[in-house]
Amino acid sequence: MQLKKLVSIVAGALGLVATVFAIIQGFRDYRPAVPKLQAAMVNVEHVSSRTEIPDVKISLAFKDQSVSDLWLCRVRFQNIGGPTLYATGSRPNTQSPLLISVPEKYEILKIEPKGIDPKDSGFEAQIRQKKDDKGVLDKHQLEVAFEQWRKGEAIEAVLYLAGSDDHLDRPKLIPKGRPILDGDVVPVDLSTVASPEAKGRFKLDEIANPFWASILRLFAVVCIGALLMSLIAKATLERIFGADWFQRHLVLGTILKSILVIGLYAAMFGLMH
Repeated sequence: MQLKKLVSIVAGALGLVATVFAIIQGFRDYRPAVPKLQAAMVNVEHVSSRTEIPDVKISLAFKDQSVSDLWLCRVRFQNIGGPTLYATGSRPNTQSPLLISVPEKYEILKIEPKGIDPKDSGFEAQIRQKKDDKGVLDKHQLEVAFEQWRKGEAIEAVLYLAGSDDHLDRPKLIPKGRPILDGDVVPVDLSTVASPEAKGRFKLDEIANPFWASILRLFAVVCIGALLMSLIAKATLERIFGADWFQRHLVLGTILKSILVIGLYAAMFGLMH
């Protein structure tokens, strides 16, 4: 009897956990999708730090311009939300180009494109340095230009940045304004340990995987259905044979109850199809 009670507790706990996960997944599936563009620092390399060798002085230059503090930053912009971003057409939901800045202590020397992901998808976008009305390059702002941006599509580039020797913070991407209607541009630094926000989103995205979500839903339905049908079967047998019949015929009662539960499941699936 103790073993049977332990098994019942474990099965109930598993069913409760699966039910909670299924409810969470249900809310994630049916809540409105929010437009969201991720602006990520994928890799940050402090080139000048390589030259710090005792008794050796190495100078750096970019296009004949002396640079005492050089950084190479690989950036990635990706649509991680649900809706497609439209910058043109009758109902645009975002501005284009999107404006992104770097901290004032850094200057943009060059932007080197690194391609589109996925390749050959038809997605067209461009990361470029912002210009003013006279065609002068802005040293602190870049633009991300596009017309249509579907979920999962991304574009990458490498930023050549000149910093100041007294900098305290690493380079980062700073979105300007609110360019996406009812959406966000989310800056993250993936070159170091992910932020708590990025970690939480990654775990939720794992839970939201379609395959495991289906498994969790099925497990929750089976556990809840088995519990309800087991109670119905037990109540039916006790009504037919008496309230103490299960205590006197435990093995036979369990077999009959299992047969009734299987029959109820078969009838339920028969009605569904």
